[in-house]
Amino acid sequence: MIKDTVTFTNNFHNSSVNLRLDEDYWVLTARQVRRAREALCGLRDCTCGGMLGERGPQSWNGRRLYGEWSSNGEVELFIEMD
Repeated sequence: MIKDTVTFTNNFHNSSVNLRLDEDYWVLTARQVRRAREALCGLRDCTCGGMLGERGPQSWNGRRLYGEWSSNGEVELFIEMD
């Protein structure tokens, strides 16, 4: 199984987190979402970031990266195509 690593950043707290994903199935598990939130911000009452605690443009291989919540607490990732 091939894995890809995606780095999410928060430019307010100057923090980042690397998460490993399957090449064919780009979904962050609920556990990965919690890990990202704790690493990128970690403050319960802070409103600096998005669903993962990220802030600022997120990208992978030079393309915009964004996510959408699924019904089971996971986040599906998408890459904006030109």
